[in-house]
Amino acid sequence: MLVPFFKRVVYKILNKKTEEEKLRMKIRILKELLEEMEKEEPKTTQEHAERIAEQFYVDSVVVSKHDGSVVIGREEAFEKMVKASSLYEYINSEFPGTRMLLIKDRDKYNIIYAENDLLYFFKTSGEISSIEAKRMAERIREKIKVAP
Repeated sequence: MLVPFFKRVVYKILNKKTEEEKLRMKIRILKELLEEMEKEEPKTTQEHAERIAEQFYVDSVVVSKHDGSVVIGREEAFEKMVKASSLYEYINSEFPGTRMLLIKDRDKYNIIYAENDLLYFFKTSGEISSIEAKRMAERIREKIKVAP
């Protein structure tokens, strides 16, 4: 009668998992995997971009051309992208070949990433590296068909 109690105490002290805990963990992992598999394929490029942003822990994504015209984004994104594209163009004129700008405001990081003919504007609560920004841009670009 005391053996199971002491066994649990020893397992807790040694930070080992009992067979029951291991089984519960496996079940939880399988449930999470099933939930991921059940997610349906995004129907629009906006949904696709939002899903990619979610995978990289980015709060919002807006994609535009260099002139500020929004390719992917919500209605309120137009004003943001005009400012971001003009800021990028100014910095790029002073420092040719600029690919990425990182702007920190009070509580968020604003990342402007240029790839080919598009500007990507990421807003996040944490920093992202240029490699992550490039990977997000590539994955978003796969689904976009932009007319020149």
